[in-house]
Amino acid sequence: MQHSRPLLAATLIVRDEAHQLADCLATLDGVVDEIVVYDTGSRDGTPELARRAGARVLVGYWDDDFARARNEALGMTRARWSLTVDADERLVADGAALRATLLGPAVADGLLLGVVSRGAGGRFQGSHPSMRLVRSRGARWEGRVHETLVPGGAGRAQMPPDVAHLEHLGYVDDDTVRAKAERNLALAQAELDGLVAAGSDDQAAGARVLFHLARSALELGRRQTAVDALEVLREIADAGPARTVGTALLAQVLLDAGGFAEVALVLEAELRGGPGVDARFADWIRAQALAALGQPDESLALLRGIDRLVDPAGIERPLGAVLHARAVLAAHLGLTAEARDALLGAMLDHGDVDANAELLVALSGAHPERLWADLDAAEAAGRGRYLDDVRAAVSRAGVPSAVGVGAAAVELR
Repeated sequence: MQHSRPLLAATLIVRDEAHQLADCLATLDGVVDEIVVYDTGSRDGTPELARRAGARVLVGYWDDDFARARNEALGMTRARWSLTVDADERLVADGAALRATLLGPAVADGLLLGVVSRGAGGRFQGSHPSMRLVRSRGARWEGRVHETLVPGGAGRAQMPPDVAHLEHLGYVDDDTVRAKAERNLALAQAELDGLVAAGSDDQAAGARVLFHLARSALELGRRQTAVDALEVLREIADAGPARTVGTALLAQVLLDAGGFAEVALVLEAELRGGPGVDARFADWIRAQALAALGQPDESLALLRGIDRLVDPAGIERPLGAVLHARAVLAAHLGLTAEARDALLGAMLDHGDVDANAELLVALSGAHPERLWADLDAAEAAGRGRYLDDVRAAVSRAGVPSAVGVGAAAVELR
């Protein structure tokens, strides 16, 4: 049977994205049947650029409500399926396999796509599943900030990453990051105030808003605001996923603040075995707390078993922090070879170069030639992605010195 409706549309909301929209739209070419763009008030020619690329564009307005704007974009499409993409994202897809999946008889109504965040030089900064691909009919967005796409049907599934996933490029400068965090914090606070004013008893909505408020506050360095929000979240949420996600974030915030290791251990005990909690993530929380409490052997034993770090929200985090912590503790315990291996892993495999170069050089002691031999061996083994950066950082670090190893072992991060 021949269908008259397009199969797949890409939907975007944009504002002043002329500097990166063309590259985004290029990754959609040949994969989607139509592109619809809702513009919230651009002044840089974004609507015209989108039209030249073949998109249907509606110039609308911005009223501090991401869900409303995204629902406007969703309503513009004629396609049976809608794929949500942002201008700073790039679709990586096998077009034929993706279309075959959508035409399959047992396909779910909502498909989670992996979103991989990249930093400078393509450095992996994390990944998470995100509801981005839904049957258009009945789907809707909810939430003024950190909005959520809700499929019209009950079925949900994960899209295999080799069929389709998104690469998120991140923000180009600190001022942009801060401005977006300020905006998101204000929107989350306004949404929370609205729930309170309405006397809402929707625990799920309240927990979601409090979590996103805490995240935005942390991006701005407002730790106490984040702690307060997470404590309220734990008060109103039951023993389900929302409480677990909030507890995990609270534990890390307290560890980063210092002086709350015993509290973090209590939170870790609550997390372990909870819904969506990988034991390795609980080990990470516990390892940090034990190190802060002066138990390096026990902490190091836990860190050795962490080969992947996925938090209860499903966000996979880089292993660089784990490897750095392992290196610092190993150095403190006199396990120099293990410390060097962990540092090389953090630098060569995960791109955490500048934070580790000085300690790596210091651990080389009176034999820096061994370090250069290690780097040559890494090149021969094909670990060359960040090798030039590592060599440059080692050169900048200068002559090996005993100073710094003992001091560095005091802190994990």
